[in-house]
Amino acid sequence: MRLKKIIKKIISISLASLFGVSLVFVVPATAAELFFDSRANEVGIGQEIEISLFLNTENKKINAIEGEIIIPSDFVELKEIRYGNSIISLWLEEPFLTESGLIRFAGIIPGGLNDANSYLLSLVIESDQVSENIFDLKNLNILLHDGKGTPTPVKYERYKLLTVSEQKVLPVINKIDKTKPEEFELTISRDIKIFNNDWFIIFAAQDKGVGIDYYLIQETRTGRLSDEKWIKSVSPYKLIDQSKKSYIFVKAIDKAGNELSKTIAPEYKIKWWEDWYNWVIIILGMILPLTVVYMLIRKIFKK
Repeated sequence: MRLKKIIKKIISISLASLFGVSLVFVVPATAAELFFDSRANEVGIGQEIEISLFLNTENKKINAIEGEIIIPSDFVELKEIRYGNSIISLWLEEPFLTESGLIRFAGIIPGGLNDANSYLLSLVIESDQVSENIFDLKNLNILLHDGKGTPTPVKYERYKLLTVSEQKVLPVINKIDKTKPEEFELTISRDIKIFNNDWFIIFAAQDKGVGIDYYLIQETRTGRLSDEKWIKSVSPYKLIDQSKKSYIFVKAIDKAGNELSKTIAPEYKIKWWEDWYNWVIIILGMILPLTVVYMLIRKIFKK
């Protein structure tokens, strides 16, 4: 998701203008290729199976890709989307199920990639009746790593999975992930076209295990965290403190619950009187000696 909303706007304009229309079906032999693969072409009713999508660049160096997977929703239930070990290192749109029942994805590969068998993502599915299930692709766009973002032709084949009454397939592997998400950068920026030119923060973590699940954000002027003040959000995130006097904490949590936190220190330090904690210390510091004086005075007058 998921640089989501910013890049979502950018990719819808820039990729559309660069690509024009998707180049699929009848294309030259040197076209980049997307293809599905799984452990079996048949699955039994109620059994889960993992179907993976791969990329063959056909000796071309590419650095951006987007597309949609059409799943046969009448007979197939999507259990999980996996992309932890994807060659996509920066997701513009993390793979997600749209309201129309499509799996949408978009991302870039900094530095480019030239490979014949690169893993993009996987779908864990289950079928509830005997059926012939066709997985298709649409709106495919791939850009070359040539400094110009030149579009390259794309070819693919539909994938057919048969659901039969009984079939033994290797079980889907439930990955055990105990590794934190990878290090990521936090960037504060502003743009007249985004959030009315207010300051916002951009972040995008990667996880080579089961994938990033969500992000938590907290702003605090004192640098002290509160468990109740974490906000679940996505990138870009509009800053609450537009004066940039707050510490900004961003926590990336993967689907296994592993987490990694990053912090940006405030650009402008707050004055000592702007920190309520200092006032608490001052008040307590005044109350204690006054209390002692009061007790002494009472003791003197009692005599």
